[in-house]
Amino acid sequence: MPLKQNGRQAGKPRLMVIEDDNGIREMLRIALSIYYDISAFANGDDIAALLDKNDPDLLLLDINLPGSDGFRLCESIRSRAKDRGLPILFMTVRRENRSFLESLESGGDGVITKPFVMKELVDRIETLLKGRL
Repeated sequence: MPLKQNGRQAGKPRLMVIEDDNGIREMLRIALSIYYDISAFANGDDIAALLDKNDPDLLLLDINLPGSDGFRLCESIRSRAKDRGLPILFMTVRRENRSFLESLESGGDGVITKPFVMKELVDRIETLLKGRL
């Protein structure tokens, strides 16, 4: 497969996953690698450096992270001019409407609740990527 100028595979969108649960993170990395070029991290410490290094087409972001929650990370990402248009899909176990509202207020593009069906997750990712790529 030909390479893009930054060394990534051409034709595979790049997803960055930030999920603190090792099992979920590994499951996402394996399952989604069929369709996407995946980089996965346990936390969003120094999110700017992670984004610059990985240059994702979409960010899959857990809301509940140790240290800084996903909402704060999303706000930080949206404050960077070059990342304002980066699609961000939140993942959460929370089912209350407040989480959905907070995700939109912080700049997120959607929320998917855990546990999720992998096909539903891929469909949501594809919908967001269509507006980006």
